[in-house]
Amino acid sequence: MPKARFLCAFGLLAVHWAWSAIAYHIAFFTRINPAAIAFAAMDRMGNAQQLSLVGLAMAGGAGDTLAEAKKNWLFSGPLQGIRKAMEELLVEGDWAVGVIGLDLIDELLHPVVFEHLDDRALARGAVAYSQLARHFGDWYRNHRKFMASLLKAWATDPEHGESNREAMSDIAGRWFPIVHTAVAEFAVGIAEAAGSTTAVAAVERSSAELTNQLTKLGVHVRAVQEAAR
Repeated sequence: MPKARFLCAFGLLAVHWAWSAIAYHIAFFTRINPAAIAFAAMDRMGNAQQLSLVGLAMAGGAGDTLAEAKKNWLFSGPLQGIRKAMEELLVEGDWAVGVIGLDLIDELLHPVVFEHLDDRALARGAVAYSQLARHFGDWYRNHRKFMASLLKAWATDPEHGESNREAMSDIAGRWFPIVHTAVAEFAVGIAEAAGSTTAVAAVERSSAELTNQLTKLGVHVRAVQEAAR
């Protein structure tokens, strides 16, 4: 279980930092930046700092913890799919692709780490993890209100809605299978470390829910199994 907690903490740390980098480097000169992405980036930087402190505390304050975390991020098998997706999005020239791609990762990864594992921790008496997860869960629910409104505005725009939905479908069609595979590999790593397969099932549930959400917006994606063929 300690190894699984470590993978979760550092995996989410990388997500938060990557989101911040994308916000500042890709969306900086767009109109959406001041009111939206910049604020989200600052939130994520704060969350990343919190996760860093948690990781250090778990290691008893050892100074080499961050170096070990970097090594895991660069070489640990379960994290490589997520890392590859992050790095490709970091150099993506279209800021909208970056925003939607990272949101897909959020939608699949966050429920596994801060909802599913929270439930499992409570069932096993690990109340401390639940207290940690509550802060990130509260933040994520508020963040999702913004992202849901943004995606809906794009998809239902009176003038550009149809072309926006087509573009969003193209982005989701490319990135959804990549993200699903990456997060599924991460969940397998958790399952192997913790001796439980429930994290893998949680990814599949999140994937099905996300497909339904996108379909309701008019953003069409093929089932992950079909897209992977």
